[in-house]
Amino acid sequence: MLTKQPLAVQRLGPVAAVAGLLRSHDVPLSDILAGLPVPEAGFGADTFLPIGLIAEILDRSAARLGQPVGLLLGKAQNH
Repeated sequence: MLTKQPLAVQRLGPVAAVAGLLRSHDVPLSDILAGLPVPEAGFGADTFLPIGLIAEILDRSAARLGQPVGLLLGKAQNH
């Protein structure tokens, strides 16, 4: 018998920079988070979210920007 496993969560960390990336392309973060259980005010580097939810946010961001966001996020880190 399978037991229900707890949701895997991850700290947003550098992924939180997607908010600034979207803003630089005139895309409101609220549009990406619409219908998701994530308040815009709680979207920060120290926020923990289920991994699937983070993937959904990145997928929606990429669809809205018309390009993958991974390299853009890396570039935005200023390292």
